[in-house]
Amino acid sequence: MALPIAASPSPDRPEIPRLLFAIRYCHPWIGGLEKNTFNLARELSGRGLPVTVLTGRFFRSWPASETAGLLLIRRLPSPRIRVLGAILFLAGLAWRLLTQRDSYDIVHAFQVGHTAAVAVLLSRLLGKPSVLTLAGGGSGGDIFRHRRTPWGRMVLRACLQATRIVTLNRQMHEELAAVRCPENRAVYIPNGVDTERFHPRECTARPDDYAHKTVVYVGRLAAEKGVAFLVRAHALLQHTLAARLVIVGDGPERKRLERLTRRLGTTSLIEFTGPADDVRPYLWQANVFVLPSKHEGMPNALLEAMACGVPVIATHVPGTGEIITDRATGLLVAYNDVEGMARAIATMLTDAALSRGCAQRALACIRKQYTFAHETGRYINLYRALAKRALPSAPAQPGRDAGNP
Repeated sequence: MALPIAASPSPDRPEIPRLLFAIRYCHPWIGGLEKNTFNLARELSGRGLPVTVLTGRFFRSWPASETAGLLLIRRLPSPRIRVLGAILFLAGLAWRLLTQRDSYDIVHAFQVGHTAAVAVLLSRLLGKPSVLTLAGGGSGGDIFRHRRTPWGRMVLRACLQATRIVTLNRQMHEELAAVRCPENRAVYIPNGVDTERFHPRECTARPDDYAHKTVVYVGRLAAEKGVAFLVRAHALLQHTLAARLVIVGDGPERKRLERLTRRLGTTSLIEFTGPADDVRPYLWQANVFVLPSKHEGMPNALLEAMACGVPVIATHVPGTGEIITDRATGLLVAYNDVEGMARAIATMLTDAALSRGCAQRALACIRKQYTFAHETGRYINLYRALAKRALPSAPAQPGRDAGNP
């Protein structure tokens, strides 16, 4: 099936750019970047922008293509074999970009890597504007991680050829400057949360069917997420405060975390739920949400918890430190400070005035700055600004620009 081609615009409205998203891991793959990319594609298509997503097909049970209105998802062969799978996917991606070049106007890649490098270089070859959204900052982020090896630096240089590079937090902006990326090519667009789906529960009372107050973590169980650090802090609480820890998600660290809980003697107070298609029920039962990451970009799980009116605690790292003001919209703790994290959880669970005030101010902050409508609107402005060059017939639109918010 050929990629969809948008209908010709009517004379009385500007031409609508057709978007091609390039991302190897996407829906139904579970992860913050993957989920946000899928939601963005769905929202943009709902607003009238044709979007094609080229992503990987890792399981035969996944359909090769799906359509919903102006959204088309094409899953290219990507066997779960470390090198071969990547090569086959990249070959398929390059073929699609080249042979279907008349069906899209702007290429949007996500996260520095081989997929983005191929997408950006081929869009440049074809004379089409491209957008690259960085996924993370700090020691585990896109830029620092790829500067460690010669091959990584080559991939990074290719990705930085994108027409515009989207950063999720201020430190990522500084990291771009450190690798000599021109300032006018960097655009700050933080992630947003769908406040129609994520909102405080109508009944403000917490469920009374649990003997202990509930601490919730949502996310991948990977080393960089710091869940082992959270489990150790939770164990310290048992001497002074009974608290139940619910860990929502899955990943390579799960078995190690389960062994750790047995060693600490907290198995009866910790629940591993596995992955969840809908995390709202867990957030609505939470007395406090904790994000113990080593590094982040702009964490969706944290934004969702804040939008649900849950008091939050997070590590003071780039991304989270930009969202949370300590003791105003949440509590910030240094990464791997086990005793500090235990104290912060105890404070949130016992100081009703502090937790209630933080939750209310955090909710107001989300609604003012971090809604999905804000994020989508900023991307639409960016695409339209780029389309003025790609689509010279499009008339000017007063009051619309792709500048930083």
